[in-house]
Amino acid sequence: MDQIKSLLFVPATEKFLAKSNGMNADAVIYDLEDSIAEDNKEQALQLLENFLAKDQQRVRTYVRINRHRENIELARLDKYKFDGYMIPKYESAAFVDQNRMYIKNRDIIALIETPMGLVKIEDIVSSPAITAVAFGAEDFTCTVNMQNDATTLSYAKSRMVTYAAAYQKAAYDTPSFNYKDLQAFQAEVEVSR
Repeated sequence: MDQIKSLLFVPATEKFLAKSNGMNADAVIYDLEDSIAEDNKEQALQLLENFLAKDQQRVRTYVRINRHRENIELARLDKYKFDGYMIPKYESAAFVDQNRMYIKNRDIIALIETPMGLVKIEDIVSSPAITAVAFGAEDFTCTVNMQNDATTLSYAKSRMVTYAAAYQKAAYDTPSFNYKDLQAFQAEVEVSR
């Protein structure tokens, strides 16, 4: 996964799924989690299933699932062709062991969003099932009650990147939400880089 430089999150809605094939990104993450309201989770899953059934992906393709619906989503997505999963609030390699029948040999991007995930980062990146880790700053800062800025998050991000590098796994920062302010976006990208 080291050649993947840009991961584009795409909400699993009709509007965004239709636009996703023309996007210029190294990989796409179809999102069933944070970008979808709780009442719309089932509809989003059905839309994504219909989309994946057409097998029209032109770039590496991942699906971010919901932890409280993981059994439903993993089982229903099992038959479709895509590269892997992004697993939110990842804290233990036991997740892959418990869901191996659905995950099979797909890539796993472990989303580090909790203090426990950060504490167990070495166990996570040392697992052969994990191909990459990503930092979820919004959830992490809410959980530990801190500001979401480069200074307060430098320890968490440095720890994650150091352990990922030691085990030769890719590490991704949190996405920038400053997509309308290109200067702010560029500054965030430079800090992440």
